[in-house]
Amino acid sequence: VFLPTCLRVNVDVHVSSDCGQPALNTRIVGGAAAPQGSWPWQVSLQTSSHFCGGSLINSEWVLTAGHCLQSSVLVLGLQSLTGTNPNKVTRTVAQVIRHPSFSISTLDNDIALIKLSSAVSFNNYISPVCLAAADSTFYSGVNSWVTGWGNIGSGLLQGGKDSCQGDSGGPMVSKQAGRWIQSGIVSFGIGCANPNYPGVYARVSQYESWIKTQITTNQPGFITYTSTGTNSDLSVSCSGVPPILSPTTTTTTTPTTTTTTSTTKPTTKPLTTTASAAIKLTTTNIIKPTTKATSTLAPSPTTTTTTTSMPRRKY
Repeated sequence: VFLPTCLRVNVDVHVSSDCGQPALNTRIVGGAAAPQGSWPWQVSLQTSSHFCGGSLINSEWVLTAGHCLQSSVLVLGLQSLTGTNPNKVTRTVAQVIRHPSFSISTLDNDIALIKLSSAVSFNNYISPVCLAAADSTFYSGVNSWVTGWGNIGSGLLQGGKDSCQGDSGGPMVSKQAGRWIQSGIVSFGIGCANPNYPGVYARVSQYESWIKTQITTNQPGFITYTSTGTNSDLSVSCSGVPPILSPTTTTTTTPTTTTTTSTTKPTTKPLTTTASAAIKLTTTNIIKPTTKATSTLAPSPTTTTTTTSMPRRKY
């Protein structure tokens, strides 16, 4: 895995000298187990057990998905969800701020901030990630990593690697000039490991202003990620996404309507230890999620086709 040599980086005036520079990070790809300290900003959101991920963005705040706010405990410094974790630090939730335009039905603006009950100290196993600034561009072919304790599935249109259930709220990051920069937040997808069904991530760069409005002191580090190429993520919209093929079709005998719906439904899949997947971004990786439904009259019998879009949190 490599980064193009033509990349250049402009550092925002608010960048933290600590962000995005893990002391123990190694190049890990393909869903391999990550050695301790490789992704020190990774956070586990838990109630009785892990159900979502998040990312530490300064000593007091965690960035996650808007649909991941049932957590009562946040755990940092974890390597595995089981066994001994000598570097584990636990905090409770002091404050939750969900984006005011978040929609649970469409998962638009699927982003939220959680304040820790007390600040954490940075070390080799706990440190913040940098965030993509508002003028960042990610062109097709940029390598990115997704980390979490869920299942690593497929994300590219032709099949590849992606996040899965249990990974919601976790970070998608790219490396530039020695720093890791978070470009996306794991949001949802249709199944896992399915070609033609790319994962969907909230675009972090679009929320720089909102984040700075909520965190007024000790602000997170924002870095402008700038690459060259074609098919920038900023040039795509929901209307440009290729048609989604339905994975299931059932025939009924009701004489009323033919309905095609896209709904949001969680599934439960087994957890694994911390894993990372390298993903080459396509122009549909970081997009605004939408849910559309159409209905037309039809004679009996009719065919009902359902495409299920699932939040990637653990239930």
